[in-house]
Amino acid sequence: MSLTVRSLAVTLEGRRILHDVSLHVDTGRTLAACGPSGSGKTTLLRAIAGLVAVDSGTVAVDGVDVTNTPTHRRSIGLVFQDNQLFPHMNVARNIGYGLRVLGWDAARIRARVDELLERVQLSDRRDQDVATLSGGEAKRVALARALAPSPRVLLLDEPFTGLDRPLHDQLSAMVERVLRDTGTTAVLVSHDPADVEAIAQSRIDLPPATNAP
Repeated sequence: MSLTVRSLAVTLEGRRILHDVSLHVDTGRTLAACGPSGSGKTTLLRAIAGLVAVDSGTVAVDGVDVTNTPTHRRSIGLVFQDNQLFPHMNVARNIGYGLRVLGWDAARIRARVDELLERVQLSDRRDQDVATLSGGEAKRVALARALAPSPRVLLLDEPFTGLDRPLHDQLSAMVERVLRDTGTTAVLVSHDPADVEAIAQSRIDLPPATNAP
């Protein structure tokens, strides 16, 4: 599925965060949104996902305007910078959460969770408490959870923050491979040029936000 954003503008608390932002991502490709701190990178992802209202502009998935479509009906996955795993659920239940919401039966959920655990190389962590995971393992669980419902578009918000360089490079290579193997259309937010080079096929650069309404 392709993603097209046209002339998007977002104002939060009287501050113009995004102004006239446009982008296009072809099916199965990854675009990196880059820019300095405060340039609205995370806000862009949240607007695409429908988590913040837009002042103007449109968001379209595969040519269909979803600007006014509720978040849960957009089929857009989001991997948060801080993972936001559910602490009361183990690894498998975290990954299968969205599938339970969609009403999948238990056998189908288990098969999909097992498939994703293998993809992110965590098959031996299936029943583990998420509080005991390393930083890299937690990020892989968050990725698998976002991919579980086969979203039409996946959004990744600084997915490798806080990792040391060897683990960072290992995880970025794994994410690139998973996105490629699954044919997932994605937008990556990162301040690290290495992430852009490793994962994205194209990029846009966001200017600093302004105080203008």
